[in-house]
Amino acid sequence: MTEKSVVVTGCGSGIGRAIALRLAAGGWRVVGVELNADGAKSTAADLGRNHHVVQGDASERSVLAEAREHAEKLAPLKGWVNNVGIAVMGNLHEPKEADVEKVMKVNLMSNFWGSSEAITTWVRHRATGAIVNVPSVTRSPATSPSNTVRSASAPMRWRRARFARRWSPRSSARAPTPSSPSVRCRSSTRWSASASRRKWPRPPPGCSPTRPLSSRDSHWLSMAA
Repeated sequence: MTEKSVVVTGCGSGIGRAIALRLAAGGWRVVGVELNADGAKSTAADLGRNHHVVQGDASERSVLAEAREHAEKLAPLKGWVNNVGIAVMGNLHEPKEADVEKVMKVNLMSNFWGSSEAITTWVRHRATGAIVNVPSVTRSPATSPSNTVRSASAPMRWRRARFARRWSPRSSARAPTPSSPSVRCRSSTRWSASASRRKWPRPPPGCSPTRPLSSRDSHWLSMAA
């Protein structure tokens, strides 16, 4: 099997750690990015040899460039997983400028510059690869546990449905649009534009953040340089 490398941001715990370990088990050379020192050390130990974890802030372009350089040293870069994300409690009438800028920098600009590092590499080498964006942070602060579950699960299920539709070549579901009251797809899943009657389907079996990178269908994500 041809060796290939992938960068996974926010690999110190949770979804990012699971993705990094799963890809390593699938034969990828993994380069993780983690801010927390203990998390970075723990993931590096579990990954073992032929992998690397960069300890640093994934919102910093220099850290992302370092991760890309390490990945290219291990094997040709073929994947990039933008997983890092943070949630900060706040509001619109008393915003804390530093917190707002940090959230935007980590959750948005990290994805942008990480994707830029990957695509620039593929253009330079006239190669192809895959980029996966994972919404790993969904929170609703200052609410009761039951309301938190309801408010957090709906957007996550919606994202999972969109993820399944976009990334899985075997998914036939079509997401609704504001102008379409409802549509029926071949899997007989009914979508309704009314929030009170909306049915959130589960993604098809086998669909996961690592599927586009670990399956034979990864060419569906490839971008010809």
